[in-house]
Formats: sequence, C-alpha cells, structure tokens
Amino acid sequence: MRQATCFMATDIPNHLLEDEELAIFNTNYQTTTYFPCCPSFFIFPSELVPEKNPTLTQISHYFHHPGALSNAILPTFGSDLLALTLNPYDVLTSSVARLIVAKCPRLRYLVVPAVKAEGLWMLLRWCHTLAAIVVGYDSIPFDEDEEQQDEQDEVNDDELGVLPGELAQQHQHHLQYDSSTNRHILTEIENERAVETVRHHKRVWCVHVNVVIHSQPQPCQSLQDVFDTAKNLWHRRNYTEAFRIFYELGERYEYNSSACAWYQIQCLLALGHWRQAILISLEQTKKCSSEQWHLIASDIYMSRCDYTLAWEILNRAPHSARVIHDRRLAYEGIQHAKCIRRNDILDILPYDVALNVFMCLDLSSLARCTRVSKRWRHCLVFSPHLWNELEFVKPAMHLPISTVNAYLSRLGRLSLTKLVIRHQQTDGDGILMALLAQQQCRRLKTLIISDMICTPALFFNALEYIGSTLYSFHWGGVSLRLNDIIDVLPRICTQLKCLRIQDCFTSLYDAQFHNGTLYRLESFGDRFPATFTDTLKTQSLLPYVETLELSAIHGFTVSHLASIVIRCPNLKKLVLYRCLVDIIPVLNILQTNCPKLQYFEYERNRYCQQFDMYQLSPSELDEKRYEPYFCKPQYPWKQVKIHLTHTLTDNVLENLLHGSKTALETLDLRGNTIISDQGLLCDTSMKNLKTLCLRECHGLTSRGLITLLAQSPLLEHVDLSHLDTIDDGVLQRLATCQNLHTLDLSYANLNVTSETFKHFIDQRMLTLKRLALDFTTIPKELLCYSMMKLKTSAI
Repeated sequence: MRQATCFMATDIPNHLLEDEELAIFNTNYQTTTYFPCCPSFFIFPSELVPEKNPTLTQISHYFHHPGALSNAILPTFGSDLLALTLNPYDVLTSSVARLIVAKCPRLRYLVVPAVKAEGLWMLLRWCHTLAAIVVGYDSIPFDEDEEQQDEQDEVNDDELGVLPGELAQQHQHHLQYDSSTNRHILTEIENERAVETVRHHKRVWCVHVNVVIHSQPQPCQSLQDVFDTAKNLWHRRNYTEAFRIFYELGERYEYNSSACAWYQIQCLLALGHWRQAILISLEQTKKCSSEQWHLIASDIYMSRCDYTLAWEILNRAPHSARVIHDRRLAYEGIQHAKCIRRNDILDILPYDVALNVFMCLDLSSLARCTRVSKRWRHCLVFSPHLWNELEFVKPAMHLPISTVNAYLSRLGRLSLTKLVIRHQQTDGDGILMALLAQQQCRRLKTLIISDMICTPALFFNALEYIGSTLYSFHWGGVSLRLNDIIDVLPRICTQLKCLRIQDCFTSLYDAQFHNGTLYRLESFGDRFPATFTDTLKTQSLLPYVETLELSAIHGFTVSHLASIVIRCPNLKKLVLYRCLVDIIPVLNILQTNCPKLQYFEYERNRYCQQFDMYQLSPSELDEKRYEPYFCKPQYPWKQVKIHLTHTLTDNVLENLLHGSKTALETLDLRGNTIISDQGLLCDTSMKNLKTLCLRECHGLTSRGLITLLAQSPLLEHVDLSHLDTIDDGVLQRLATCQNLHTLDLSYANLNVTSETFKHFIDQRMLTLKRLALDFTTIPKELLCYSMMKLKTSAI
C-alpha cells in the first residue's frame, strides 16, 4: 500500500470486520475509518489526518457501492465537502440532487460523469454555494491497454487455436464491450442535452467536458474524427455546417446513426427548422424501439404549445416513467387556454379547395382520412372524384374482391379513369369479373396490372370491354404471352399511346417467326430480307403508340422485336431492360424501322448468353468504318441510354450519334468498356447535354473527359464513378460547370490535390446538391470539408 493514498474499500469479508482484524490497516502511515452501514471503510494517510475522524474537503474516484454515496460518504463528510466527483455509476438524478443539497452546505465544485436534466435544474435551483459543474467523462470509457491486450489475445488465439467454448466467451465479451460503448455514447448525448438546457444560467458555470477536451479539432483520419469535428462545430454553435456533416455521416455512411440523428435535431431546432426536426424524430421511431425519439418529438410540440400532437405521439411510445410523466403534462396542457387548437379544414377552406387537397393523397392515405371523423367520412365517401384513380400497390398482400367492389361503389355514375393492381393476386379472374360487372370501368384510360394470375381468355374479354378508351397499358406476369398481347391490342385498344410489358414469355408456337430467327443481324448494318419485313407490315398496326417498354421478356429474339416496332410507325420512345437481344441487332432494326424515335434506353441482360462477336478483339471491330445510317435531321436523338454491352464500339457509337449531338440532352453509357475518346469526341459541341453518365467506361482518358466536359456547358448531372482517370484537370473542368447539381465519383481513383478539391467545392457549393464519394481514395479531411460546405437537404 502506497503512502499518501486515500481510498475506499468495499465488500469486506466478514472475518475482517472485527475491530482487532481492522488493526492490520492501522499503521504509522494509514488511519482507517469504518462505516457500519455498509461493509466499507476509508483509509487515510496518518500524516495528513492527525485525528481519528478526519475532515475531508474533496472526494473523488471512490469505489462504487449501491449505498456508498447516500449512506456513507455524504452523511459522514458532506458537511465539510468543497469539491465532489461522483462515481460514473452515480447519475445526478433529482433524488441525488436533493441529497447533495441537504448534506453538502459548503459544496463549490462538482464533477458528474452522467446527469439528468431535472437533477441538474434542481441542483442549480437549491444549492446556493455551488460555483461550477463539470459534466461528462474526464477520461476514455475503457482502458486502452485492456483493449490492446484483447487484440493481442485474439492474435494468439488465431495462431494457437482455441476451443469453441472459448470462442463463444470471447464473442460474448466483445458484445458486452460494444454495448458499453453504445451506452457511453447515449450518456454523452444525454449530458450534452442537459447542459444545453442550462447554458444561460447566470450564477453557476456549467460546462460539458467535451467542450474543453475537443476545443481544437484533430486532423481527420477516420469517420470518428469527422464526427468529432462536427461535434466541435456544434459546440461552437456553427449549426449549419454541423448539421451537414451529421446528415451525411448518418444517412449515407450509416456511422453512429442514433447520435447523428440527435445532433441533427438539435441543429435544426437551433436554426428554427422544428418541422424537419420532428420528421427526423419520427423516422427514428421506426428504426428504434426506445421511447427516446417519441419524447424528443413530444418535447418539440409541447415547447410550441401544441399539446394535442404531443399527446398523440406519446400514446404511440413504449411505456416508461418518463413517458407517463410527459403524457400527464400533455394532457394538462390540452386543457390550458394557450394550447393550439386544431381547426377543421372543411370549416376554413372552400369545398373545391379542400377537395383538391384530398386529391393529392394516395389511396391508403385517403382511406385513413375517412376514419378521422363522421363528417370527414361522409364528405370523402360521397365525393366521387376522389376515387376515380385506384392504386393497389402492396405486392406481399392479398387483395380481396370485396375491397375492390367497395371502392368502385363510391364512384356513383362517375367513370374510373385509372386502375393499378400490383398484388400477388391468385384470384385474378375474380378481379376481372368485378371489373366486367361495373359500368364505371368502360372508360378506363390507364390500366397497370402485375403479378396477377388469371385466365388469358377472360382477360382479353375484359380488355375488350374496357380497352376502347385506354391510353396507357402495363402488364407484368406470366399469365399472358407477348405475341398474344401484341396481336390483340391493335383490334381492341385503338387509342393506345403507352405500352409496357415485362416478365412474360413469348409464344411457343409462332410459326411466322421461324424464318426470322435464322437472322441474328450480328454485324452492324445488316438487315432482314425484304420478304420477312413485308410479311410483318401486312399485320395490324398500333398507329398511336409513342412509348414502348419491354423488360425481361423470356425467349425474346430479334424477330420479335422487329415484329413489334414495325407495327408502331410513330414510336418516339423505346425502352429495353434486361434484354436478351444484343445492341447491334437492335440498332440494325431501329435504323430503318423507327424514323421518329428520339428516346432510346437499353440494358443488356448480363445473366444470359448473347450472340456477341467475342471472337473479334476491339481493335478488329474498329477497323471497319460504317456509313452514317442514323442520320436523323428531323428527329434527332434527345436521350440515349445504353448499358452493359460488349459490342458497342467507337465506330458504332459515332454512327449512332451522327447529326444528333447538338440536340442530345441525356447520354448514359454505363458499363461500355470498349468505347474510348474517339467515339465521343468530335468537332460538334453538345450544347444541350444535361445528363452524362460514363460509369465503368474504363477506355476513356482524362484528356478525353476534359474535352467532353468543355463541349457540354449545360451539364447538371455527371456520373464518373469507377474510373481511374479523375485528376486535377478533370476536377477543374467540373468546377466551371455552372449548372452542376449532382456528381458521382464513387469507387473512383481520385488523383487530385487538396487545393484543387477545395477549389472545386468552393466554386460549386451553391449549386451542387449531391456529391457521392463512397469508397474513394480521398482523405477523410477533404471528405469532411465537402460535407461541411455543400448544402444538404434544405440546410
């Protein structure tokens, strides 16, 4: 035992509690004071304590015992204490505050590792001698040496091998360590919240220890350093920049989400954006089962005297003592005259205006509004215009036929204009029979059905009944086949403008395509024989179709695509997602059969075998030059999206965009690894280009990117992710894009200097709304700088 040491011993064995046994601690250097209320005693240096019952003016770092503070320390030494440091397990609650006020009449200095707001307020109110309170941990919450020893033990266990039981014990130890760290973070958040409520106190100086410890931010080497920088900004009341960093850390990087959400709320409240703070609190209630976020939202409402909404939120919170207490306050506040009274919008707004407000809601929200009151239900149910667009969009739930009939009955004599059914519906025939039985479905304009199992004959009968006025038709499912739909639509849907078909099969017994399947059009410029195209032109047309989308069609071939697009002479937009046909045959069909096409989207199905020319290298593919087949002076391209192809070469791309670069607005070439600068660069500038995506286009160089960006002055959205050619020149050119809104540099190898990066952020901080830097090589300090400067959300 060292000399000049004062400590408290607890949990003393019974055989040492005899007076003669305690004498072993009474030496020339130590004096023992025993507390009979608990098996504990103090040991003091004899040279400092000349009497048996010493007078202490300062106590700190005593051992934890459930009754040590209330039964031993304060009753014995409280009258003489000038400074007190509580044990981390002794939280400054209202009961502890009352005990300190009663037992410590001379207390001047108090250190509390954990505090509650009500305890802090009570102490400041009744302890008149108190001059300073320091809140928080004055050291790290765990031992670094112990953590390093645990890591060393893991290494030794990996080398020597451990038993399964020992592995389970180690895993349980790390789980306990993670939970203790989380508790420490939550305690620090509660401490900062409590100190923030008393920061304007005039008599007592109350400070959180993190304000002193982190007064100077450390260089950012990890996300924890970025988090500490944001906390430092928050302590310095730079709430705007602090909110931006906390938002990015919590939402995009999912780092310490709960703490980031709490700081976001505090920043928003300090800036006056209390509605957004409530939205964040309500979002956290869906992620966490704790009552903390319900209490925060209710506190915001009660601070604005809106006790009604506070009462509603507290009713949804888990039961606890704090929730019951706040619920009582909210109930009493509702009875108060200053409480905000809710006004019925039906009493304030005219009927037409209120009806337009309800028309902005979706079907589920509108159904909930009918349960507000009898008046609302009567008003909404007997307003047919609110129910002429029905959208049932819960794929995992069954849709009862009675529900459909109930909504259709509210239409009265008004016709249904839009019907959306995205349910895994096994009784599709029942739904179709319900539509056939209703007179209101004869003038349907939009029909969207997916994942519904039905009889093809019954569906086509229903389509013949309701399809004469259809403008938009969307089908998804295996019950119908592609060829059957295309053959029936020209006869039934004579006004159809938009057609979308996905996740279905082609016909197995379609003899008219047997000859066409022999022609794959693998070489750019190939065409079908005239006899084959003449046969297709004799079939019924879809003259009004302007938008065609075909996604994940099983058994889809070049002949099927040709048979459909030839029937649509006025086609303006074509979308092919997860397409089994390669891009070269598709372009061969479009160059002669779709003269008015201006919007083209294509994505190859990467999980199937395609007839690509893998036997030729990219250099051999570029040797042959083609004539400009896609010369479109009257209908130039406005949007071109081609994803994940292996045969889109520079010559093909240059031919495709010939004559359309000045009118092009969107160019998306994601995943085309063969193209290089030659296919994109030309003497003509893309003066109307607004969206550019070159993700995973590894054949491009930094010089080519700089030239392309210089030729596109109106760029708003740029995606250069997964590229290795992003250097200072590219970033400087991006800094000159005055309309740049979003920039994606995820997974990119950024060879840029800190000065260039900061210059780019400073130039575009007013226009740039989103900057993606996920998994990049950028230092954390620059990442923190971008978070701090760029405007996130509405702040």
